This record gives sequence, structure tokens and C-alpha cells, in this order.
Amino acid sequence: MKLINNLSMRGKLVTLVVPALLVILFFATGSIVLSYGKLGDMRELGEMVELAQAGDPVTEALQKERGRSAVFIASKPGSDAARQAERDLRDQRNETDNLISAYISEIEVLMADTEFDQSVEASIRSVRQRLGDLDTLRNLVDNRSDAAPRYTAIIMELIDRIGLIVRRSTDPELTREVNGYHALAKVAEMAGRERAAGASMIRSGDFDLPTVARIAGLGGQQEAFLNEAIAMLAADNEIRAILESQSSSVASQALAQRRETLFSSPSGMYALDASDWFTTTTQRISNLNQARRELLSDVMSLASKGVIDARNDLMLASGISAGAIIAVLVLMLVIIRAINLQVGRLLDGVRFAMDNKDLTREIEISSRDCVFRRT
Repeated sequence: MKLINNLSMRGKLVTLVVPALLVILFFATGSIVLSYGKLGDMRELGEMVELAQAGDPVTEALQKERGRSAVFIASKPGSDAARQAERDLRDQRNETDNLISAYISEIEVLMADTEFDQSVEASIRSVRQRLGDLDTLRNLVDNRSDAAPRYTAIIMELIDRIGLIVRRSTDPELTREVNGYHALAKVAEMAGRERAAGASMIRSGDFDLPTVARIAGLGGQQEAFLNEAIAMLAADNEIRAILESQSSSVASQALAQRRETLFSSPSGMYALDASDWFTTTTQRISNLNQARRELLSDVMSLASKGVIDARNDLMLASGISAGAIIAVLVLMLVIIRAINLQVGRLLDGVRFAMDNKDLTREIEISSRDCVFRRT
């Protein structure tokens, strides 16, 4: 108490204002840090969506190459079908190589501007290493060895990367759409496996019950993942309506007919053609991938909107905080100046009285609560 009593009027006022100012600073800093963190999270989420977008074309190309490889291996060496399968596989490999080159370029640009966490960077390095070993897989195929599991491992690593996006999403709508996109990616992958298994069995001419059962199981998994994707989307979402109509689409109906023929009896398989199976399943997968791309575009829009909203929140929090602090400081300075002026007038009057031995000079002291004259 003695310390406070010994302070000047200005010191007492500063002592009164500083605690309030510190409280404002504390809450302002917390609000700014929270908004800045949200902005960083939304930016990282947007970059993760870009990463998924960059990997999508490679995923589709590898799925096709896996299917073409299965047809080539199942073809009888030296036959016209084998020569056609070899040409199709060669063309697909060229397309895959071009898409991989574009993917690597996009990834290098993205990583130059972005710092991903360790799990994402590990995934990027792993996929790049696997893509670098693609020639080894192709040599296995050329030697008519089954490389499908190794193709699938690369594809699944690209697809599983989508799950990393979900972990960074805090917006409910965005999380649902990313989950829907992830489920659709799994639908396309199961359809790609069905394409490869069915075309390979039909081309080989060997009716294999375990393979037929696996194809039937892959069809069931597609249905389950498709229902999961639909459940993730809002009732008024246009993409949901597209997915709900998938079962009645021309491509889906055509595939259903071929499945029924394949499952009917061993002789039913001989009524099918491997190229026709491949084309029909590819058309259905293309429809699914088109819906998936549209959903990814929506996710990108939501992520971009999230970044803008987070930036606006940060600017608003910073502006309000800065305004509150400036207002307190200005008000404190105004009050100090008013006190100094009044004290200055009083001291001038006292000095005049002492110097001139004259107590007749009036000193005016005015404030909001009192106005009086001292003679």
C-alpha cells in the first residue's frame, strides 16, 4: 500500500490500466494463435487434397496396367489374342509412364512449397520408390509371372493416402465428403480387381470356382463401399444422386449381364470375350472415377473456402485485438494528459502566488464531477 501511495498520479493510473491491458493481451493472443492454427490446418488440408488429386491419374493408370498385364499373362503365347494383348499392354505402359512423369513433377513442386508431416512424406517416398521399381514388375509380367499383388500394393498406398486427409479435417461437411471420396476410391479399386480377374479367367479359358467366388466377392465389396460413399453425402448433393443411379446405368447393367453369364455355369464363360469384359468394366469404372473427380473438386472448393474463412477469422481477431489494445493505450494517454493539464494549472497558480506574494489570482480546476474556483 505504501508503494502505491508513493506513486505519482500517472504511475497510479498506469498501475490501474496495466492489469486490464495484460488480460486483453492474454485473450487476444489466444484468439490469434487459435485462428492462425486453424489457418495452417486448412492450408495443409488443401495441400493434402492436391496431393490426392496428383495421385489419382497414376492410380487409374496402374489399375488398367494391372488388368492388361493379367490378360497378357492369360493369353496363349503366339496366338493373335496374345499379340493384341501385348500391344494393348505396351500402349498402357506408355500412358502410365507419361502420367508417372507428370505426377513426379507435380509432387516436386508441391513439396518445394509445402512441409508435410512425417507420415505423409514417408508415404510420398515409399510410392516414389515403388514407382521406380515398376520396370521390375513389368519384367515379371513379360516373363508371364503374376505381379498383380505388387501392382495392388502401389495402388493401395496411393488410395490409403486419402485417409491422411480425414485425420486433418475438422469441418464436418468436409470430413464427410473426404470419407465419401475415400469410399469411392475403394469402389474403383475393387472394380479394377474384378476387371483383371474376370478378363484373365475368360482369356485363359479355365473355369476356376475360387476365382469366380473372388469375382463375386469383389462385386459385393463394391456395393458395400458404394453404399458407404452415398451415406457420407448430404441428401441434396448432386453427386449422391449420380451414385444412387449407378446401378441402373448402361455400363452397370451391361456388367451385371456379363456377371450373370459368367456365374451361370462353366459353359457360360465361353460365351464371354475377355476384351469385351475389360471394355465393359472399364466403362463402369470410368463413370465411378468421373463421380470421384467431381467429389474431389467439391472437396477442393470446401478446403479453399476453409482457408479463406480461417484467414478472415485471423484478420478479424487480429483487428479486434489490436483495436482494443490501442483504445486502452489512447484512453490512458488522454487521461494522463488531462491530469497533467489540471495539475499544471494548479502548480502555475501556486508558483505565481509564491513569487508575487499575491493570492488574488484565480485557479480553475474542472472535471466531470466538480467545477470550483479557489482564490
